[in-house]
Amino acid sequence: MLKNKDTRRIYINLSNISTGGAIQVAMSFIDHVIYSENNHNFYFLFSSRLHKEIQKSHLAPFLNKLSYRIISKRTLFFYFTILQPKKIFTLFGPLYSIKLLSERDWISGFAQPWILFPKNKVYDELDLITRLRFKIIFWIQKGFFFNSHTLIVEHEGIKAKLQELFKRKNIIVAKNCLNQIFLNPTN
Repeated sequence: MLKNKDTRRIYINLSNISTGGAIQVAMSFIDHVIYSENNHNFYFLFSSRLHKEIQKSHLAPFLNKLSYRIISKRTLFFYFTILQPKKIFTLFGPLYSIKLLSERDWISGFAQPWILFPKNKVYDELDLITRLRFKIIFWIQKGFFFNSHTLIVEHEGIKAKLQELFKRKNIIVAKNCLNQIFLNPTN
């Protein structure tokens, strides 16, 4: 197996982001990294769709300053198995990987209210097949979130609810912030 030569590098997994609001959140995160004064050692993993959106945005001129690779979420597991990175942050988790990689530091953004609030009015509106399919999907996701070492959420209430579900899990609240683009009056 190939070894990751730079153990301080943090892999930012954005390979599962391909639609709507998730693209906007990912681009805001990248924007924040670009304008941050910290010297990060990030290596980004983009989905092809996210990369196309970045190329059409105000972030395009900064792509050459980022270390990145375009990768499908299907090949991600093999990539991580070969490279064996020590830190992996998945913006919209979980990271779908097996316990074999558990010596790594997995950090997952948690934005899945269906797992925390399984008894809700929306389930009542769904047909039986869809309801069962969602329950299976969210049960699987819950297991992968359990494998994460750290979960990142946007609200203290979500953190408290997650602590009931995932005891002894490191959970960090990262509150929403103002994007740099709104600080420039010419935009």
